Amino acid sequence: MASVVHTIAAVLMIPLIVAPLVYMVNPRRGTELLKHAVTLLAVTGFGLCLVASLIRSLADSGWLQVLFAVAIVVAYLVRESRLGRPDKASVPSGGAERTPVLPNDFDKGFK
Repeated sequence: MASVVHTIAAVLMIPLIVAPLVYMVNPRRGTELLKHAVTLLAVTGFGLCLVASLIRSLADSGWLQVLFAVAIVVAYLVRESRLGRPDKASVPSGGAERTPVLPNDFDKGFK
């Protein structure tokens, strides 16, 4: 588990290493990148602490299972609403995909 946390931390630190290098070339872009990196780190750290605290407080009771069940149902409903209904044209009706059109005198040449 510690190696996963260290890998995530290393990936999140890449913008903090790149931002000063970008700042040397383009100060405005370097400042924007640094602001985004710090915001990303703060939100990620706060979010992970919040989730860990929530799981710790709900682990002993049955509310954690209820929370996971609700999350699964909500994820399914969001997925289905984004996919939408299939078009009638895309659903095959059982016939050929395309019927070839032949000239009227096609059979006369083979007699």
